[in-house]
This record gives sequence, structure tokens and C-alpha cells, in this order.
Amino acid sequence: MPDVPATAAPARSRIEPLPQATTSEIVSLLEYLDAHDGVDDIFDLAAETDHEFGHMMAIVKAAEMLNFVDTPKQGVVLTQEGRRFVKADPEARKAIWRAQLLKLRFFQDVYDLLRRETSVNGDIVREMIIMAMPREDYETMFDTMVRWARFGNQFAYEEAADRLSLQ
Repeated sequence: MPDVPATAAPARSRIEPLPQATTSEIVSLLEYLDAHDGVDDIFDLAAETDHEFGHMMAIVKAAEMLNFVDTPKQGVVLTQEGRRFVKADPEARKAIWRAQLLKLRFFQDVYDLLRRETSVNGDIVREMIIMAMPREDYETMFDTMVRWARFGNQFAYEEAADRLSLQ
């Protein structure tokens, strides 16, 4: 069996719940870390940014899922991808964000579905969430997914018609 580096990310075979963090909270975290030499302690981050600790954990987890930060012990460290994101112009940020989303199984599955169907009713995606993560709040997960995808121009969501489509 070949040696696998300890830093290798596991294959994304399962759909992971999305933390309840807005795109602006994630971006603010990255910019904050960049302004503070790219590293801080999670407890200090919560106190210094006036966030409730549990919510700060959700923001950090969201940034970690997108490979923008690493979290050794109590630390939060900006990754190379996180630094690249922070230094990028707004359009490049969207492209980086979109590329990171497509590394997550949930976004891959929705993207693949939209490539096949062009547009789908939101209930189909909600059903995907229910089937993959029956213990999660599917509406909250759907809303988070839509916000994250919109930020990266990955796909559009027409609220009145409850339809998702590719940009």
C-alpha cells in the first residue's frame, strides 16, 4: 500500500452538513486573519470579533470546509488558498469560491444535476438533503447552500418559482 501523506484530505464520499455561516462572515474571518499575520486562537477570535463562541466555530468550520483555513488545536491558520482568496479581486474571489465549493460533495451533486436538467425545483434539492442528512434542518441547509452558491456565481436561485439553474 502506498504511503499517503498525513495532510492528504479524505475523499468526499459523503455529503457534509453545511455550517450556518454566511459568506460575509467567512470572508470577514479570512480578512481578519490576513490582517493578523494569518493566524489566531479560536477563543481570541470569538472575543475580538464579538461573536458567540459556538457561532465562531461554525464560521471557522465553514472556512475550513472550503480549504481557506486549517485548525491545528485551538489555532485558526489561513491556508495558501485562503491567502490567495483574500488577495484576489472580487471576480477572482468568486472563481476561487466556486472552485472550492465544487470540492464539496453536496455542491458537486447539485451541479451535476443542474448540468443534466438545466433547472430543477428546489424541492428536489431539499429531498437530496433529507435523504443524505435526515437529522439536519433541510431548509436551513438549503438556504445556506443557495447563499454560498450565489456568492460564487455557481448557480442561480429564483425564489418565486423555487427553481435552481446554472448561471
